[in-house]
Amino acid sequence: MKRIGFLTAILLLGTVSWLVACNQQNQEPEGTKVTINVVSPYGGGDPRTATVVYQVGDGDWRLAMQEDLGVYSFTVPSGETKYGVAVGCPATPLDSVYNSVNVYQLTTDEATTIKAPCPSAIGSAITPAESVEAVAAAGDTGYDKVWLHTAWGERETTLGNPVPLFFSPEPNRDLLIMAYSDSSTKVAPQFVKRIRFVRDFDASHPPLCPATSPCSFELTSADAPVSKAVAGFTAPADASATFFGVGFVSKKGLPIPHSSGDPDHNPALGSGDSAGGSYWLVPGAESGDVYYAEASAERNTHVHTMHDSRVIDYEGGDISFSLPTAWFDPSVQENALPTFGNLTYSDPNLIGYAFFFGKDFLREFVVVSKGWLAGSQSYTLPDLSGAPGFAGTKPLPGDRVAWDAIAVMANKTIGEILAADPLPIPSPLPRLPGLEVKTANKRGEYTVSP
Repeated sequence: MKRIGFLTAILLLGTVSWLVACNQQNQEPEGTKVTINVVSPYGGGDPRTATVVYQVGDGDWRLAMQEDLGVYSFTVPSGETKYGVAVGCPATPLDSVYNSVNVYQLTTDEATTIKAPCPSAIGSAITPAESVEAVAAAGDTGYDKVWLHTAWGERETTLGNPVPLFFSPEPNRDLLIMAYSDSSTKVAPQFVKRIRFVRDFDASHPPLCPATSPCSFELTSADAPVSKAVAGFTAPADASATFFGVGFVSKKGLPIPHSSGDPDHNPALGSGDSAGGSYWLVPGAESGDVYYAEASAERNTHVHTMHDSRVIDYEGGDISFSLPTAWFDPSVQENALPTFGNLTYSDPNLIGYAFFFGKDFLREFVVVSKGWLAGSQSYTLPDLSGAPGFAGTKPLPGDRVAWDAIAVMANKTIGEILAADPLPIPSPLPRLPGLEVKTANKRGEYTVSP
């Protein structure tokens, strides 16, 4: 039998060693994988515009690996459970002039999947519709104002007066038509007379309607909405104001605001105060659509507020709110990156704290779980300025800083909440029917010292 030469043996041994090393490099590192899905709450979009970084424990921030369009991941090594994620979303003309950053500081025991909203992750093409109008059927009277709403814009007009609307260029978008009386300058719920929800509106290519006429929708008495009750709720004795509002989000991402206490802004399905009232159901709602409802109280002109927010299945139903039992009064050290103390809010359903931080053209929202804090009663906003893509996030001397500290209670886990699809509304609520989130907030502002 012929013997293998010495040189051949060395080459074979080197090849085997190289293959073993490659296999080891290609293997997933030991630990817990965390996945971040960057999504546009409004549907469509391009999440490649986002920047995602992470930290393990209290370590340095580094770029997460991009697995797919809008999908990022990293591994928390064995023996460690704490991690942080920051998602940077650039401003767009259709969103706002502000860059936004969402930060999550969690443990692997609480959450390993995050759906991070990035409102600026939108497609570049937004289609202006040919004119859209609403008219009243013969004999259908008592209203003459119309509010037309898509996921990308809204227009107020009068019956028979066509206006242009914006849609994302897809064949199955939504259009909401609300008609109300002109007996008052306000468009509060009591003035709403007709609601038409147009599902699967074709916005894939202009013109959307025949060139000789606008898209016309005829309203009739069959579009008169049906209401559900909102019970009165109890607010602290020292509350200076109360509010409730009910909105709607279709499964395609069309949001109907709850008016945020400003009935002059747009028609609301329902709004009022602690005395209660009612809200309108959206005709034709189906599985995947949700209502969202909020009750609030405040004192000291918005310094202290509290909220009870709900996500309700598409069928709707009567609502009974229950506000938190106490105000939240944390301390704040007014540094370039503030430190919040007295994080001792007492509630059995406390899942953590959230912090809003704004300066110049930056809006940052931070979620810190109860597990990440591990009993600590203070928290300092993380310094992201050294992370790739996050330069300029740390305020400079003279910058004006606004902040909001929030104690968060919920009837579902923080993992369930963060893994659900975010709704395209100002409140960070997910599309999770049955969810109830209670918050107690304190806000303020200051100028960073030299």
